[in-house]
Amino acid sequence: RLNGFMKISATFPIAFVSLFSCASLFSQDVDPNTYYFSGSDKNNVLTSRNAWTLSDGSKLGDDAPLPSENTNLVWDKAGYDMNYMYTAYVKSITVNAAGTTFNLNGNCWVRTVDDFTVNINTDRLSDVASGIIQAGNGTSPNGFDIGGNMVLNSSKNLLLRMRCDINTNIEDPSKNKSFSSYAMKVGGQLQMNSSGSGVIRVLLSDSHYGRPWTSDNTGQMMITGKPAEVSVELGGLDGKGAISTTKWFTTTATVNFKDNSDGVFAGGSWEGALTKFSAQSYEVSDSDDELTKLAKETLIENSKTAESHISFEMNGSGSQSVTVYKAANAASHGIGGISGETDATIDSVKVNSGEFIMNTELAVGEILLSGGRLGFSSGEKVGKMTIDGGELLFGGAINAGDVTVGADSVKIIFKGEDLSANELTIINYDYMDLPYDANEVFSAYDADGNKLGGSFSLTGGMDGAGSLVYTVPEPAAAAAFLGALALFVAARRRK
Repeated sequence: RLNGFMKISATFPIAFVSLFSCASLFSQDVDPNTYYFSGSDKNNVLTSRNAWTLSDGSKLGDDAPLPSENTNLVWDKAGYDMNYMYTAYVKSITVNAAGTTFNLNGNCWVRTVDDFTVNINTDRLSDVASGIIQAGNGTSPNGFDIGGNMVLNSSKNLLLRMRCDINTNIEDPSKNKSFSSYAMKVGGQLQMNSSGSGVIRVLLSDSHYGRPWTSDNTGQMMITGKPAEVSVELGGLDGKGAISTTKWFTTTATVNFKDNSDGVFAGGSWEGALTKFSAQSYEVSDSDDELTKLAKETLIENSKTAESHISFEMNGSGSQSVTVYKAANAASHGIGGISGETDATIDSVKVNSGEFIMNTELAVGEILLSGGRLGFSSGEKVGKMTIDGGELLFGGAINAGDVTVGADSVKIIFKGEDLSANELTIINYDYMDLPYDANEVFSAYDADGNKLGGSFSLTGGMDGAGSLVYTVPEPAAAAAFLGALALFVAARRRK
């Protein structure tokens, strides 16, 4: 046996070397469908073969196909403000070089069939990892249209920015160009995969100004000061980070969770902050010319009244969880560098389908539950709450102003540990519009779909402040106790 073993071990190194040599040969194979940015041509990169090389550094031949839905694009070299005037899809995009930004005009999109991935680690919050410029510039929407996941990976800081541009003629405002809405569409998850104490941030809007650029230098410049509207459609949100809008002008953003084109909802669990932020600084200096001073002064004036509005809407078929911290508290949750930022305003939370769970340290202007299932928890007061359908997951008392119940029946779902109390306050309200008796509208269920019984009542009535209270039935409490006792006895028997 020993001799046999020695014979085998003596031949092993030769076999291993042979296998390694074969593996090395295969590792050097060039994938004809993966193109690397050459750094030499940033003009209309999707229609230029000069902009790309293969993995071995060789240039694309004249007969090589241009990027298409079969092509993976990789930026290991930064491409600054690349002209991306193209609407067709590529298979995937990977950005490994900070500063890679896509220059869009109206109805031009960064589109992928699969994933868009950014792998960047920077020390400064204002360093742009990737993004688009000229968001909203033109009469047609533009932005990101990602079929798979948008994956943001960082052990430090990563900033994905959508910079808004509008061409303004200061001398002749009648020649100003249009500024339209724009969008970020992600069929899968928007993933913020933070492995450090910095922040991964998606900046949905930011301003820009530039010196006069017309050939006769008559005063036309790029400056963004108008209110912006951005639509964010996600198949899920996961990880930890920040979602921000610019501090220089008012932005209204709607985050809409929805199924992808195949009817699939990825969902996820996200925690982070919603803030006002900018990667730009606009301090006026003595060396600025008059037009630059005017642009900066306009932006600074806008910032004094600029507002940041973010709303959430759930239309997906699965489950999504969102936890929102105040910026001042973000560091204690592992999100660094943003404690001094101003919090955004959450205008509304609307749930039409699926399951949406929100825990927020920020106040919410309005909650509308029309379908699906909502779990909501906040120490802040909700301005208005409307229940026209759906189910409510109990997560503690909701404090609200006006409450309107338009549904004929509403299920309240309780966890087993909730039922240890005799009474549970569901909603504290300033005023409630309830067309029927509380017991006729509300009914209690456990997480397994079993009806619990018990009773609902209003303290203080409907004409003024009061509370919707659930009285836990004795049988439910007894069943919970007997269930715990049975588990204890079974555990003792196993010993």
